Amino acid sequence: KSITVYDRRHPPIRTDLDWKASIEALEKSIELQKDGGDTGQWFFLATAHWKLDQKDEARKWYDRAVAWMDKNQEALKKNGNKWEQWSRVRAEAAALLEIKKN
Repeated sequence: KSITVYDRRHPPIRTDLDWKASIEALEKSIELQKDGGDTGQWFFLATAHWKLDQKDEARKWYDRAVAWMDKNQEALKKNGNKWEQWSRVRAEAAALLEIKKN
C-alpha cells in the first residue's frame, strides 16, 4: 500500500517508490506552487524519470536544478548548510544519471 502526501513546498512522500506515481504526485505538488517547484523537487523528478528509463526527461529536470543552484550559489552559501545539502543531492543525481564532470 502506498501513501502520497501533497505539500506545497516539499516533494510528495511515497512509501513504495512507485516511480510513475511519484512523478504524478510530484507534478501535482509543483502545480500547486506559483514558482514552479524547487531544486529538491527537480532532482527527485530527474531521479524518478531515470528510473523509468526516460533519460531525456531526467536530464531536463537535472539541468534545471543545476542551473538554479549555479544561479543562486552565493545566496545558498550564505544560508547555512543549504549549499552543502544541495551539492550532495546534486552529486547523487549526477552519479545516477551517469553525468561526468568536465
